[in-house]
Amino acid sequence: MTANPTFNPVRLTAARERRAQTKSALAQAVQISPAQFRQVEQGAVDPSPATVQLLAAELEFPHEFFYGDDLDVPPEAGAHFRAPSNTSARLKAQIRAMTQLAILFHGWLKQRFVLPLAAIPEYFNIEPAIAAEALRRDWGAGIAPIGDIVALLEAHGAVVFALPNDCLAIDAFSFSLDEQPFIFLNTRKSAERTRMDVAHELGHLVLHTRDQEGSREREREATQFAAAFLMPAQSVSAYAAEIRTLPQIIEAKHLWRVSTAALTVRLHDLGLISDFTYQDLFVQISRSGYRKNEPEPTYPDLSQMLPKVLSMLSNDGVSIADVAHEIALHPTDVADLLSGLIPPTAFGVAGLAKVGSP
Repeated sequence: MTANPTFNPVRLTAARERRAQTKSALAQAVQISPAQFRQVEQGAVDPSPATVQLLAAELEFPHEFFYGDDLDVPPEAGAHFRAPSNTSARLKAQIRAMTQLAILFHGWLKQRFVLPLAAIPEYFNIEPAIAAEALRRDWGAGIAPIGDIVALLEAHGAVVFALPNDCLAIDAFSFSLDEQPFIFLNTRKSAERTRMDVAHELGHLVLHTRDQEGSREREREATQFAAAFLMPAQSVSAYAAEIRTLPQIIEAKHLWRVSTAALTVRLHDLGLISDFTYQDLFVQISRSGYRKNEPEPTYPDLSQMLPKVLSMLSNDGVSIADVAHEIALHPTDVADLLSGLIPPTAFGVAGLAKVGSP
């Protein structure tokens, strides 16, 4: 006889934080006192079946979610967040809970598919530009423009997910858990800026040990790495040495698929334009609104692994709603992780059109 499942208060905390609910508000919603709720979340008492049903409905999690094993927790040390300094504790908790769900989903995929092994070299205590050159050499990229950087990282074992709409105060972040690198992106940004974000997070994974706390210096190093990785000095110097005007920069940026501002900064850092020209170009960029709205936008980099996985699931008659049901998540929580990383047609192929209310 199978034993009755046990309520897991760790999962209650994760669900509550993912929905950005306070303990008192949730206690009121499920019709128990704040003191009773604290006891439930601390694991001192088990909630009644009726209370669990109310929790599931209020938090939009399947009833079964609250009876699963403990969730993996992303490391605090070595996790690199690009967020405002005044980011609230509630938002940080919400993002932590979101990553726990992402790790759960990835674990399900890993059990059913042969995924690339993590193979991202570490170049600790090396200048960012030198590390970028070394990685390009190790990956056989030479000085050619990087094509799809998301697919490139996936091929070397990184897991790339999208940030949900309610977590977009964070530009991007990354961490490694049990040797597995994870990167989370704001895919609602321009394709050019998202490419730079991916390269920036790759810089953290390559340059910084997992016990290093985030700092402005670490962010500066990751930015330097990203610029050198996407825009190698040799190719920029050869192709863009005579660039002086904003229209020329807008034309040239398509080669490396970076933003107008990023290429302008790179030209200046390499000594290819003077301080005066650099300042004048940025005045023009700002006046033209190109800091927020990129001129002549490029196309987004997309996952190659996820559509293949979704297609194979679809061939077996399995939709994302089915996957979500199996791991006891709301389908939208799974779909949000894929948004902007797979072609819109892949949603229909994999059954994401079926995503709806639980």
